[in-house]
Amino acid sequence: MDKSKELSHNVELRDKLFARNFVKFGFDMNLFVSLVAAILVVGFITFVLIDPDYAATAFSNVNSSLNKRFNWLFVITINLSLVFLIVMGLSKWGRIRLGGFNAKPEFSTFSWYAMLFSAGIGIGIFSTVWLSRFITGICLNRC
Repeated sequence: MDKSKELSHNVELRDKLFARNFVKFGFDMNLFVSLVAAILVVGFITFVLIDPDYAATAFSNVNSSLNKRFNWLFVITINLSLVFLIVMGLSKWGRIRLGGFNAKPEFSTFSWYAMLFSAGIGIGIFSTVWLSRFITGICLNRC
């Protein structure tokens, strides 16, 4: 297939994929995907709000069951993902420049590592503090 036909095919495919998107009020979203996600989220929230003790027991049972039956899958998936990333990084695919040949990095390598480290520490602190407060019921002057 020559370049013009390939480009025409890509434009047609893109138009077909995005033809049913909701594009009002500054949104550009797929309604089916958004509605299914919203229904699932509202369903889980409703389930937890109606009977928190039963929901905690149910989620705990599902968690322990998944861990018992599929722990091997979690371990294999993580290890294969790590091997895949290392192989990709060390192969010719690891040399692909994002942004094109003339693109210059906005930040230095040190800055990138500093941002990654800060984000990791930040999410660790945030999730640990707020989850522990939620689990233990500490309100900190808001009760």
